[in-house]
Amino acid sequence: MDAKTGLRRPALDPATVPPRTTSGYPTEAMRAVTNGRAKRPLGDTLGLTTFGVNLTRLEPGAASSLRHWHLRQDEFVWVLEGHVTLVTDEGEQVLGPGTCAGFPGGTPNGHHLVNDVGARGVPRGRRSPARRRRGLSGSRPPGAPDAGGLALPAQGRHAVRVT
Repeated sequence: MDAKTGLRRPALDPATVPPRTTSGYPTEAMRAVTNGRAKRPLGDTLGLTTFGVNLTRLEPGAASSLRHWHLRQDEFVWVLEGHVTLVTDEGEQVLGPGTCAGFPGGTPNGHHLVNDVGARGVPRGRRSPARRRRGLSGSRPPGAPDAGGLALPAQGRHAVRVT
């Protein structure tokens, strides 16, 4: 039982999950894109293995990831607070509280969220069995348009809170 909230598993207060502010991107230039992003790995904390859930906060100017897409895994984003710009191959649009977006696996549509103003949300998605065995979440996108087409580790599933 959590002494602060009185909750016991399988319930938890997302605020009790420490945020992760690091990135797995290989270069400083790539990591700079996500400076100001804090992800609380809710799914990992609860022991979920077939899909991931992160509560992500984007400070002004931060992006959720480099633009990317997944070969097999679906991705779902739900904006809880604030406004973010969803950038896809089709262009840009603003998402606000209560709006969501979905990206079917295997659809080559590079996407990410940028906090031009400030937001918070929850990304969710399925994990591939091979990556679960290696202790990794997400999938390797076959294309990351803003990284010169490099295949980079996925950054997770997102709910977004803008600040």
